[in-house]
Amino acid sequence: MQIKLMLACAFFHNAKLLILDEPTSGLAPLTRDELLEILQDYIKDGDKSVLFSTHITSDLKRVADYVTLINQGNMVFTGSMDDLLERYHIIKGRPQELTPNLQKNI
Repeated sequence: MQIKLMLACAFFHNAKLLILDEPTSGLAPLTRDELLEILQDYIKDGDKSVLFSTHITSDLKRVADYVTLINQGNMVFTGSMDDLLERYHIIKGRPQELTPNLQKNI
């Protein structure tokens, strides 16, 4: 509820840039979907932008045009969402199950 109130204040002031720190963290899936739809509507005309941090990659797939990937405080990628998905992949499993080449590149 608090994030919705903050967004309402920003919309009221016609802010051109919203900076949000993990706005969907801790939200129920339906509420997260609703918030992402609100953000998509906010930026769709092209004269407004949203900058937000997140650990939820599915959020990025829905709303991001450009992303910056930070790992241990270092910027390791900046570019389009399509380029990120082409260059990086999520690998699930225990480290000992990975090939030596993958282990080296983690």
